[in-house]
Amino acid sequence: KVLVEGDATIAYGRVIDLMDRLQRVGVQDVGLITQPPSG
Repeated sequence: KVLVEGDATIAYGRVIDLMDRLQRVGVQDVGLITQPPSG
C-alpha cells in the first residue's frame, strides 16, 4: 500500500501522474492522504 500526500506547492497533475506511474509498475493499492478543511 502506498499513501500519497501532496501539498500546496505541487501541481495536482503531478500527484495524479505519480499515482498513475505507481499503478503501472504494479502497486495495486494507492491512496491519498487528506486533511479536513481547517476553520
